[in-house]
Amino acid sequence: MKTFIVASLIIFTITGCYKEYSFEGLKTVVLPDALADTLYINDTTDFYDIQLDGQRQVHVLGHHNLGAWSGASGDSVGSILHYFFYPDALTDFEFYKGTLTRNPSDSTFLLMNERVIRSLLPGTFPYTADPQTLNGVYFNMTDSAGVAWSTTFGIADQTNGYFQIIKQINRDDTYATTGISHAMHIVCRFECVLYDGKGNSKKIKNGKMGVTLWI
Repeated sequence: MKTFIVASLIIFTITGCYKEYSFEGLKTVVLPDALADTLYINDTTDFYDIQLDGQRQVHVLGHHNLGAWSGASGDSVGSILHYFFYPDALTDFEFYKGTLTRNPSDSTFLLMNERVIRSLLPGTFPYTADPQTLNGVYFNMTDSAGVAWSTTFGIADQTNGYFQIIKQINRDDTYATTGISHAMHIVCRFECVLYDGKGNSKKIKNGKMGVTLWI
């Protein structure tokens, strides 16, 4: 684990455009409706809480067989933010937000970083089939049978869906002295339809999510 962390830090220092972190031994819990969310979830908890085809699933880092990692990948052109909840007995779940294209005003990493932070401020964002070209969001999911689902598959219709960032929290302890943040936590609400590309779909309702993104 120490070797992995050191290697990641060296890579980030060299490239200036990629960083990741990992958790070991983390767990998830599936909460019944009667159990108060606040027992496990606070303003900076990494979690998702969805109703998938009418069945509620709540996955909270820190409980039962779940790991996750998040990161930002990019180059001189732009950056895509992503967060992967590693699979447990039910599903794996992936969130993507992209892309923020570098422009001439980004003459330093500090200016680019400030623009990335602004792109994660509370607001409403569209779903996209291609975050490489559009600053939207999408979700991927693989169910317990190994079937892949995505907001981008098939007809990819999200007419009645929405995605909102409702809170942003800076989690970088060095921000006060450097003015640069590598860790922003966002709290989101969303609804969408997942497709398998074969004419089948699953609806996510009352979605809530908190993720810490490396930027």
